[in-house]
Amino acid sequence: MRIFRYARWLLLTLLFSLIPASSHAQVVISVGFAPPELPVYEQPYCPEPNLMWIPGYWAYDQNQGDYYWVPGAWVPAPYQGALWTPDYWDWYGGHYRFHHGYWGRHVGYYGGVNYGNGYGGIGYSGGEWQGNDFRYNTAITRVNETVIHNTYRNQTIVENNTIVNNNHVAYSGGPGGVQHKPTASEQVAARDKHTAPTSIQTQHVAAARTDKTSFAKANGGHPQNAAVTKPLAPVKNTPAQKQQAQTQQKQQAQTQQRQQAQTQQKQLAQKQQAQTQQKQQAQTQQRQQAQTQQKQQAQKQQAQTQQKQLAQKQQAQTQQKQQAQKQQAQTQQKQQAQKQQAQTQQKQQAQKQQAQTQQKQQAQKQQAQTQQRQQAQTQQKQQAQQQQAQKQQAQTQQKQQAQQQQAQKQQAQTQQKQQAQTQQRQQAQTQQRQQAQTQQRQQAQQQQSRPAPQQQSRPAPQQQARPAPQQQHAAPAPKNEPKH
Repeated sequence: MRIFRYARWLLLTLLFSLIPASSHAQVVISVGFAPPELPVYEQPYCPEPNLMWIPGYWAYDQNQGDYYWVPGAWVPAPYQGALWTPDYWDWYGGHYRFHHGYWGRHVGYYGGVNYGNGYGGIGYSGGEWQGNDFRYNTAITRVNETVIHNTYRNQTIVENNTIVNNNHVAYSGGPGGVQHKPTASEQVAARDKHTAPTSIQTQHVAAARTDKTSFAKANGGHPQNAAVTKPLAPVKNTPAQKQQAQTQQKQQAQTQQRQQAQTQQKQLAQKQQAQTQQKQQAQTQQRQQAQTQQKQQAQKQQAQTQQKQLAQKQQAQTQQKQQAQKQQAQTQQKQQAQKQQAQTQQKQQAQKQQAQTQQKQQAQKQQAQTQQRQQAQTQQKQQAQQQQAQKQQAQTQQKQQAQQQQAQKQQAQTQQKQQAQTQQRQQAQTQQRQQAQTQQRQQAQQQQSRPAPQQQSRPAPQQQARPAPQQQHAAPAPKNEPKH
């Protein structure tokens, strides 16, 4: 496994050696497991001016197969105006890649990792160069203000350039990593000229690598020396640096002039934009006024149409009410007519019932004698049955009464039919008798008109008169018939 790992290390170094020297953030290490969390520590006070803070980070040793902590430290900048872009890890293709830090005029992309002390994930808010001097932002940077007087305080820049990293993750991207894409300024800084770490920085990394307590396996991800209290080297101003400072001042003056010219051009453009915006606003206001007028007209029309619709609805409602009143009057008239018809029908029915009762009374007189006998027999039976069926009769009497009424009605109708039939039969019998008598008379007359024979005439046989059929009395109506 060590041979395979060493071979992979050599291949990676050969590949990344082909990258141009102007880019000093190239990847040279790839590890299969994530670096430990960033330790929380206090920044040492800056003891003298123009020192730059380099945050601590986790590096990796291929021979040990473990991460080791490089403490944060104050270091001199390689030139005036130089800013440090920190080292960082990112996740790619299932592995964690290491990107070296570099010096440049602008702070570049370092994965959005929040190292603290000004390096909040975007740029550097711990201070800025002003000419040949570096001004420290005491809102986030700790300095010895008895020695350093070139300071200011700006909390908003700290808040705007800070990415919240409560879990203190030490890498960008991947599962659980910081999710931050390069901003426009970070992309511009990536195209600037970069300077590799100074020899003082490389010596500092080598010293951390030789310290066994700096490895994660030994300290459990919590290094004892998270930061160096003393600066790694004092600030020196060589003649070359002075010349560089002068040239930088000239360049800064030129850049300021350019910036002023650009700002003036921007102001002119802004004025023109403001004028065009005013014109556009006036046009928009006119359009809005026209639209509002159109809306008001439309609203008026809508109100008029609504009023018309309301009037139409009211008319329709009044018409419906009138129709309903007419229908009610008609229904009342119908009901009155129906009541009158019902009254007349009731009168007719009463008259019919009276006629039927009269007919019943006549039939009942004839049936009275037979009914008395039957009643005497039935009364004896009923008296014997009443004792046993008192309970049942109490329940069935009401039903029987109703059934009796219906039966009496039916009997009355049947009696009327029977009487009509008997009358028709009697009339037919009388007609037959009359016809027979007329025929006998005709035969007798014919015999008398004929000459008498020599033999003695025999007397004609007399027809015995048939007794007239008696009127059939209507059968008495049963008293207790079941109700259909």
